[in-house]
Amino acid sequence: MVDSEPAVSVVSEAVRNWFEYYDVTPDDSATEILGAAGIDFYNRGIVTIQAITSALIETFVGRMAVHCNAPTSIAIH
Repeated sequence: MVDSEPAVSVVSEAVRNWFEYYDVTPDDSATEILGAAGIDFYNRGIVTIQAITSALIETFVGRMAVHCNAPTSIAIH
């Protein structure tokens, strides 16, 4: 099966939709966390914008769900 949209476009749109849904201003940290999760969903077979958006919204409920005080992504627990 050949995807008509590259994974990056699908995940990027889903991440943008998450920010709109929760009315949160995008920032680098949240975008990185959501993007990594979106790629993980995509690799597990969730491949549409709508499905990834739904998975992100259900997994990361609001701004505090992607809040990170760690200085690096390795330090996230």
